[in-house]
Amino acid sequence: MYKRVDDDVADAEQTVEAKHVILGAGAIGSTKILLRSKENGLNVSDKLGDGFSTNGDVLGWSFNGRHGVNAIGVHSKVAEYVPETPGPTITTVADFRKTGGPNFDSHHIVEDFGIPNNLRSPYVLGLIVAAMTNGLRKYPNYAIFKKFFQMITGQSDDKSLTFLGMSHDDARGVISVKNGVFDISWNKLGCESNFFEVNRTMGKMTAGLEGMFVRNPIWVRPQNRSVISGHPLGGCSMGESGEDGVVNHAGQVSAQLLTGEAVLKWEIPVFNIVELGQAI
Repeated sequence: MYKRVDDDVADAEQTVEAKHVILGAGAIGSTKILLRSKENGLNVSDKLGDGFSTNGDVLGWSFNGRHGVNAIGVHSKVAEYVPETPGPTITTVADFRKTGGPNFDSHHIVEDFGIPNNLRSPYVLGLIVAAMTNGLRKYPNYAIFKKFFQMITGQSDDKSLTFLGMSHDDARGVISVKNGVFDISWNKLGCESNFFEVNRTMGKMTAGLEGMFVRNPIWVRPQNRSVISGHPLGGCSMGESGEDGVVNHAGQVSAQLLTGEAVLKWEIPVFNIVELGQAI
């Protein structure tokens, strides 16, 4: 394993020896460690870094709907006086995996997403700006003044809901390192069909709330359809040999090197978890 303690100090390199080394730095972090180690002599599959996935994550918002949705946290000092406090970050999931038909890429879920109270101001300001520049619904003339008044008086805050969608992308991302600089490359990631599918679902859910649907501001053409992922996956895929994967069924990269399940491609079935547990 290769590790530099301080990138600014040339002599601060260390070699750590152990019977077993378990990597638990997540999909990106563990892959980075292995890539850096490969540059310094570790014998590992050339598939390392391939198969990176965003988990098909999609962000969206219902802005200023008809009813309050109670999606922003309250300060702990006043929580006991609030009749209905928001729950944890995620309390509900809408499952569209069975309604997507035979096309696996169209299967997805959408969760609600609560906002902590200490992020209320930047969240509200950012959402208002995004709605004014990127909102997809145009209110009728008779409702424009009412909606604008709600927005400037803060009434829209508790009538807005954040959506977090998860779907299936093609896992064609590549994590690489060159001259010490890490990069994730993926041509036309945001143009894959799953992102459009989830946005359509969020738009329909927003219509039910009678709000304005706001897409992720960076998922627009001027931003090259960029996406945000909260659950990065892949980079250290499982295979029968080094020709088609980086780790075996037990998560072993080599005789004494294991990686945690977070870096494996796609979902982790219970049998894989059991195998990893037995190996460790």
